[in-house]
Amino acid sequence: MQLDEQSRVWAALGAQVRRRLDIGRGVSIPGLGTFCHRKSHRPDELRRPPILLLATEFTKRYGVHALERGPPGSTDVQEVSWRPLMKQSTSTLDTAKRAVVDGVRSFGREAAAQEPPALHCSTPMQPPTTLTIPNLGRLVVTSRYGRRVAQFHVDDSPPPSLP
Repeated sequence: MQLDEQSRVWAALGAQVRRRLDIGRGVSIPGLGTFCHRKSHRPDELRRPPILLLATEFTKRYGVHALERGPPGSTDVQEVSWRPLMKQSTSTLDTAKRAVVDGVRSFGREAAAQEPPALHCSTPMQPPTTLTIPNLGRLVVTSRYGRRVAQFHVDDSPPPSLP
């Protein structure tokens, strides 16, 4: 698969997830996890930043643990809409699905290759592994306290407009 094609698919995926989050809904990416908003118990807090709840499959396969845990706050969580993703990225359906699966797998393998430091060491010993999702943010995995930990950082730029 061409790198340009994979980049187009991930850019379209990021835009799709961002649009759903902006209307208060969650999105599940197979093999990676669910992007959603955390429920707020404070009435004055309208919306909290989105989080990524890692899929159990990802955690077990690659030994990466998320800082965020618990049920999604978004009541409406759906899997990625593959046909719109295919159209936005100008790819075939199979190519779009394969680009996402291959990207998740590649990131997971890279994160799993990190050696966790000793339990008493809080500082990362290696540079972090990062999955950048254009139009959305980045997932960063660092090794701390004897395990690999993932944290999602939101891109603060406005979402792209629809074509």
